[in-house]
Amino acid sequence: MQSQKRSSVPEGTKTSQTERTHKKKGVKYHTITIHNRCAETISVAALYVDSDGSKKVAGWFVVEPNAKEDIGVKTYEHLIYLHAESSKGSVWDGSLDPENQIEAPVFDKSFEYSMDQISYLDKDSAEWVSFFSSDIPSNLRNYTLPFTCK
Repeated sequence: MQSQKRSSVPEGTKTSQTERTHKKKGVKYHTITIHNRCAETISVAALYVDSDGSKKVAGWFVVEPNAKEDIGVKTYEHLIYLHAESSKGSVWDGSLDPENQIEAPVFDKSFEYSMDQISYLDKDSAEWVSFFSSDIPSNLRNYTLPFTCK
């Protein structure tokens, strides 16, 4: 797969009613930080259950070489799916663990959509890719996931 430099996702999200309810009950969400241990830029897409309970896919979160970046994903679930591509062609996807991978469309520019909107997406500009799963330890609120270049 030819890797392209992806643009970052715009900042700013609204707090949902579900998130406010969870905060009142003392339930805390997980935030996701990407640690790029490569000497090249990586672009990451995430598939996760959002704080409102819907399955979302968002990208591209651009993380510079040897940097850490909070990608702005908030989830109450303990499982997240990721797909990443480096500026020099490395790819992190679900191909190493086909039983636990999931596929979803991604786009060349920044994007965010709910999986229940998938039938309305512009199929001509989408590329279907596989995502690998990552378990978030229940005791971690700020989960850092390292990416190492091959």
